[in-house]
Amino acid sequence: MHEYSIDARRNKILFYLSLLAIALASTISALLHNLPFVTITIPVTSFTFFLLFVRIFNTKLWRKPSYQRIGITKTPDLNGEWQCVRFNEVTGEQTTCTLRIKQTWTKIRFEFKQEGYICVSYATAIQTRYPLGTRVSVAIQIFRVVKQHLPEKINDAFMDFIILSDDELQGRYYTNPQVFSQYGLITCTKINNTTNVNEPSHS
Repeated sequence: MHEYSIDARRNKILFYLSLLAIALASTISALLHNLPFVTITIPVTSFTFFLLFVRIFNTKLWRKPSYQRIGITKTPDLNGEWQCVRFNEVTGEQTTCTLRIKQTWTKIRFEFKQEGYICVSYATAIQTRYPLGTRVSVAIQIFRVVKQHLPEKINDAFMDFIILSDDELQGRYYTNPQVFSQYGLITCTKINNTTNVNEPSHS
């Protein structure tokens, strides 16, 4: 997974999480200090609670629909498995592939799979105030997969999506013309809403 940019104010959420951490740490420290017959000192720091709150928000809370409705977070939840149809405007061919998106509040990974090929994202930007709707721009690397061999990078590509609904993405794709030029339309429909976002993140 890699970090992604978004035109939403994350600092405001981090500020309120830090206030909550300070308040909770102060309350617990005062309670422990006032307990009689306590001989063991337990250090309670606001920074510890802050890290805990950030982790919980980053992996779970940001996805809650209620938070989206009241405006706490504007980050679209793209987690899940998608079925994509691509129309190549150079060759006139139509192909299908599967897309798995794994996302937290701060990191994301797009992984396209087609027979013999795999495409993995390395940079993503989300624009929630785009005139046509929420825009998702993704830079990917294309690898050829051969049995008993390591995947071989063959090109770079760029995909530009508009989120039509919670279950549909539509946009265009372009490959690096200096290697080979392909471009066309791509539409993705969500078929599975479940992904594991709690596993360790690797770039």
